[in-house]
Amino acid sequence: MSLIGSAFFYDRRVEIQKVEAQQKIEDRQQALFDTLSLGAKAVYVAPLHGAPLYAVNENTKLPLASLTKIMTAVAALDIAPSVFTITIPKKALLEEGDNGLLVGEKWQLSTLIKFMLVVSSNDAAKAISLNMDTLLKEGTEPWHGARSFVDGMNIRAKELGLVNMEFQNESGLDINTTESGSEGSASDFARLFAYGFEKYPEIFSATREEKITVKSLNDVSHTVKNTDTLLALDPDIVASKTGTTDLAGGNLAVIANIQGKDYVIVVLGSSISGRFDDVETVLNALRKYLVPISQTPALPLETVN
Repeated sequence: MSLIGSAFFYDRRVEIQKVEAQQKIEDRQQALFDTLSLGAKAVYVAPLHGAPLYAVNENTKLPLASLTKIMTAVAALDIAPSVFTITIPKKALLEEGDNGLLVGEKWQLSTLIKFMLVVSSNDAAKAISLNMDTLLKEGTEPWHGARSFVDGMNIRAKELGLVNMEFQNESGLDINTTESGSEGSASDFARLFAYGFEKYPEIFSATREEKITVKSLNDVSHTVKNTDTLLALDPDIVASKTGTTDLAGGNLAVIANIQGKDYVIVVLGSSISGRFDDVETVLNALRKYLVPISQTPALPLETVN
């Protein structure tokens, strides 16, 4: 065989071995996810725009609990300007939980949404819904054909292509012992969360804070703690939302910025405490997965004779 021919086949074998070594590295990285032990019924991990890196039962409809409030925020902001005034009606304060809102207190919509998302306020969600109902009834044309705000949430979900989402209320609270207030899949929720995070970044950025202080238009200050205790432990999280009901178990969704790129992680159907462990386990696996190939120990090439 000529010298030129031998060199060609040598280069070709080296190239094949490099490709095989690269594949082994990628397989080893993927195994970081495949060996995870999680308590959640459904998991979805993906770049904000891109194919999932890891998914389990990602298209299964499960109770969303307070993750619902992400759609409450998105639908309200799509209906009304961020400076729209929300008045807290007495009826709203009958919801489960008390976060310090006052009857008759007035809020700028965007501020109340921050409050709602951070502390997961059912009262705030109900107040927004009732005010949006009034706005829809006063309008000459119902918004996208919606006859109520919750109706509008469902219409907006379909417009966004979230085919597995269905809302019966604005908070995600269970309706009874067998019927949840909302359902959706992990993959659909990831898309919704990414949409809200990118369209309304100033509002969603509040969900990365462990505690916020906001003021109503009545100049009343409200300081609330974030329901996501993981924020204190993981500085890469840039957006977050918790959810828990008897039917849902524990849900948690976060957006994390790692190496300058945003990733969304959704866990559904875990336990109240286990959801935080699940997300942190996934985050640690994601960081290892994203170690640049140049920093990963190279696999030795076979000796070429």
